[in-house]
Amino acid sequence: MLAESYDPAASDQAVLQEAEDAGVSLSGPVLLRHHCALPSKAIEAVAAQLLAEGYTAQEVAPPSGSSPDPDIGDLRADRTVIASGLLVAQERARMASLVTRHGGEVHGWQILAPPHGESDLAGYDQ
Repeated sequence: MLAESYDPAASDQAVLQEAEDAGVSLSGPVLLRHHCALPSKAIEAVAAQLLAEGYTAQEVAPPSGSSPDPDIGDLRADRTVIASGLLVAQERARMASLVTRHGGEVHGWQILAPPHGESDLAGYDQ
């Protein structure tokens, strides 16, 4: 994990700048991951729309220690990008718009380093 924010008021640019100031290089492809909660009945539709937009999306187990609600599912959406403050802000806004239209909420995002030796990065427009 290279950077993350679960604070909707935090500046994406500031979060990325803090990571770069700590020595993280964001000049190459990285994985942008969004963490969302949605009504279980909406997960399939949202995942299909995200797939059409170049994301991989999957339902994941709720965080340990939480009391799972059978009507709410956790969705993780990944896309490989070249990270910038503007791009992350745009992607975060797009994700929030989509998820809230389906009755859900976005918990936050993370930037992760791609696996070593990964040559076919999902969603990366070369």
